[in-house]
This record gives sequence, structure tokens and C-alpha cells, in this order.
Amino acid sequence: MRMSEQLKSTGSLLNATEAVGNWRAVLLYASTLIGSTLIFGLFAMMHSSFAIGLGGLLALATLFYGSNAVGIMLMDASRNGVSRPPLEAVMASLLSSHRLLGVALVAAVGLLLLLLAVAILFLICKIPGVGPLLFTFIMPLTTLLLGLTFFALAYVFFPLAASAVWHGASVLQVVSNLLAVVRQRLLAVMLQEIVLMLIIGVTSFIISGVLLFGLSMTGGMAARAFSALATPEVWAAWAAA
Repeated sequence: MRMSEQLKSTGSLLNATEAVGNWRAVLLYASTLIGSTLIFGLFAMMHSSFAIGLGGLLALATLFYGSNAVGIMLMDASRNGVSRPPLEAVMASLLSSHRLLGVALVAAVGLLLLLLAVAILFLICKIPGVGPLLFTFIMPLTTLLLGLTFFALAYVFFPLAASAVWHGASVLQVVSNLLAVVRQRLLAVMLQEIVLMLIIGVTSFIISGVLLFGLSMTGGMAARAFSALATPEVWAAWAAA
């Protein structure tokens, strides 16, 4: 990768910190959390197992599509500097986000087939005579293969699948593109994912520090104020009034 491309990739990763200032996306995410909680709470009040199960499914669907809508807004802001309106992002999420379930299903089937193939190879290694010799080659190869597969799923397949789906790609297009990334740029993408997680982690640590420091100050002041108001003299004055 050339230096200009590396600088461009680094700049796109640093744009992830701008999500903190995207208040419309933050409000949409908060609305998603509140809405899913209210939906589940309303159905849970019916005291019926069917209603609770249905409420849980509806709450999960609300959380799933709402979170994807937030991701669409943040993706727009990271790429173009301006995110689409929340309602438009929600509509785009409703039309495309379910494809992620198809991608996850394809990945799960592929992983199961791979594990089945590895199990068959180990069964072949039980053949007397040639089995131990085959095991010396199959064991390290399958170890490397499974390790790379799980890392590819964790750092490439699932993180990048959402972005491809939000761009309008179909399930087959997403799978084929991600397989091409795994074959050609697995290490580079993994390093970018790690750098992105470090950036997000540092940003979250700073924001948490600011909030915790402010909470410690205001909490102490509020505790002193309420303790001063809770004296018997104050209660007696309020009772007399």
C-alpha cells in the first residue's frame, strides 16, 4: 500500500471520533434503546409467556433496525461529512439491514462445513499405518486454517458486512466481496480494525473520564445540599409552613 493510501486510510479511521458530535445519531440511538425497552415492558405487563416472547422479539427487532440506522448515519458522516436525516436512515435500515442475517447464516453454514471437514480429516487419521503420518500434516494445517477463519470472521467478515449491506449490496455480493478481502488484504484490514478499536477505546476513556469527574463533583455537591436540607430544623420549618 502506498503512503498516500495509508494516510487516507488513517484519516478515515480518525473520522470515527467525529461520531461523538453527531447528536442526531446519538438521539436516534437513545430513542432506539428507550423504544425497545418500552415495547418489552408493555408486553411484559400482560403477564403472558406468549406476550413476553413476542415483546422480546419486537424489542430485539427495534434494537436491531435502530442500531443499523444509527450505523448508516455515522457511515454517511464518516464518508461525506453529512449524515442523512434520521427518518431516511431508519427507512434505509428497514429495507436493507435484514440482509445481515443472511450473511450471518451463510457464515454459520460455511463454518459448520469447515468444522465437519476437519472432523472427517481427523477420522481419516485413525486409519492404521498412514493415519499417524497424515496427522503430522493435518494437525498444523487445520490449526492454522481454523485460526485464520475465526480471525477473518471476527475482524473482516462481520465488521465489514454491515457497511457493504448499508451500501445496498445483496447477500451474495457481500459474501463474495468479503471473501476477496480475506484472500487479498486480510492482514491490512485486521490492522486497521485494531487501530480503529484503539481510537474508539481512547475516545471512550476520555469521555468516560470527563463524565465521571463531573459526576463526582456534582454528586458531592448534591449530597451536601440534600444533607443540609434534611436537618430537623428544616423539616420543622417546612411543616410549620
